[in-house]
Amino acid sequence: MRTEDVIIAAHVKEKALSMMGSTADPEEIARSRNQNKLVFTVHRHATKGEIRKAAEELLGVKVIKVNTFQAKDGKRAIVKLHPSSHAEAIREKIGAF
Repeated sequence: MRTEDVIIAAHVKEKALSMMGSTADPEEIARSRNQNKLVFTVHRHATKGEIRKAAEELLGVKVIKVNTFQAKDGKRAIVKLHPSSHAEAIREKIGAF
């Protein structure tokens, strides 16, 4: 599968944003401060290795871990970034809210 076809879109919902630490709620900030994760909608046949490679190549980050799950509207991947990469900066780079 081509790298460009793996990641379909950034998943921008309240829970996904809280994983980046970008919420106004002080309790949420305390719980999610160091998670440094991004959530993406990915191709349904993409493997964790393909998702890792795509994130590293397309976003220029180092990925520590990839978790995937099936949602009603498609497959999602939670990508945990290396501490040297900041989810907030990547979110701004890709234009996610």
